[in-house]
Amino acid sequence: SKLADETQKRNIEGVTFKRKNSTYKSGRHKEWMKLVHYKTAEVIIGGYRKEKFGWLLRHPETLEPLGIMELGTNSEDRKRFAQQSKPLITGEDSKYVYIEPSIRIRVKFPRYSRNGYLRTPSFQEFIS
Repeated sequence: SKLADETQKRNIEGVTFKRKNSTYKSGRHKEWMKLVHYKTAEVIIGGYRKEKFGWLLRHPETLEPLGIMELGTNSEDRKRFAQQSKPLITGEDSKYVYIEPSIRIRVKFPRYSRNGYLRTPSFQEFIS
């Protein structure tokens, strides 16, 4: 739609569409749809969470933190990461294991958060 195209040009996260005759209801339902304009980024994995799954993302040049990625991986992706990351471990603390910043991945995300992190990043593919 023209509205969707225009919001993407203006760098707006997305658009919610509803049926003309639908009334407001809280939560998700069939009469309303959200179109999200995702961005992609190449990032480095700098470590992982010990308890709940999550990869620590870093900027590929500055190594600044970009947040934690919890979405988009399957068992094969996690297995590949476990094999690649084992020899790269550089340290750990009570919550995280840190690795050498050499595993590059592509993620998609709707926007940056106020603190500069990727908001709800989702794994797309390994680059290296």
